Amino acid sequence: MTKLLLSGLVLTGLALAQDLPKFDVARPDTPQVLKMRYTGLSRWADEHSQAMNEAEADALAGWYAGIRREANRPLLKDKPALVQAMKDLSAWNSCYYETLYLYKGGGTLYSHAGKRSVASLADVEADAAIAWSQPGGKTPRGRTFAQQHPDWLKVEQDQAELKKAVAREGVAFQKATASLVKLPIGAREVLATYLATTSEGRWGEN
Repeated sequence: MTKLLLSGLVLTGLALAQDLPKFDVARPDTPQVLKMRYTGLSRWADEHSQAMNEAEADALAGWYAGIRREANRPLLKDKPALVQAMKDLSAWNSCYYETLYLYKGGGTLYSHAGKRSVASLADVEADAAIAWSQPGGKTPRGRTFAQQHPDWLKVEQDQAELKKAVAREGVAFQKATASLVKLPIGAREVLATYLATTSEGRWGEN
């Protein structure tokens, strides 16, 4: 399952422009897209595509992530700790969505959320690089999947596979948090906020 999800994320990241939705106006150029960020681009796409399906929305996220990551390259120079922290955060992100998918017994909602998260991570990378030398506030801690979903043993899905996924997520979480503490406080807060916001989401269980 992990390999399948990671493959899906990679393929999404390599989405070509022809996979994007058809828009009723010209697509924004690269400077405009970067200024809009992923949230703004998503809103724009909703307004200007007649019927954007889930696969096209995934492609949009992958297309944006590629543009943003390319723009991030100069910002990451001389910041190897941030490069490593982003690798570890991205690895945890994949484990988290894999575990969530298994926990909920499948469902396209969670697979699509995982694919689209690559765009948000690309924005997080940019924000952290910009905040590298800036002061930061309190660093959120976040929670492992087992901490946030204490009743996961009660689900009816394949318990053995789910237990393995939960264990992998816990290890990835610890590795990501260990990388975060090596960052300057400004960059650390940016990455930790994403980690906490994502890991503490109840995903429709309230």
